[in-house]
Amino acid sequence: MNAKPWDNPGTPPTDAAVAQAAAQAASTPSADPNAIGPATAQSGPPSGTNVATQGAAPEVAKDITVTVMVPKAFTLRMMTDNGAHIEQKFETGPQEMLLEHAEHWWSKANGVSIYHKS
Repeated sequence: MNAKPWDNPGTPPTDAAVAQAAAQAASTPSADPNAIGPATAQSGPPSGTNVATQGAAPEVAKDITVTVMVPKAFTLRMMTDNGAHIEQKFETGPQEMLLEHAEHWWSKANGVSIYHKS
């Protein structure tokens, strides 16, 4: 971990630490998205290879919400990608829910149904 002396809110940075940080910032290339850099060749995967076999999974938006009908109140407990546990309580009735939560096996076991426009 690259901790800086001012990461601790109880310790103010020293003048030497501020000078060192300024020197590092000056030597680091700019991350300005509008900066025009040297032209680089953009190439896809090597010819004859299948992208699906390279382990590249398609990205799915995790914040898509759907309208659902919850017939009875329940609590959904899930583990996130980083290993943390989340707990979400849902009350009865129609409501907006993350698609990931609506398609979870526990939600389906509790009778959650996704509203499909006819």
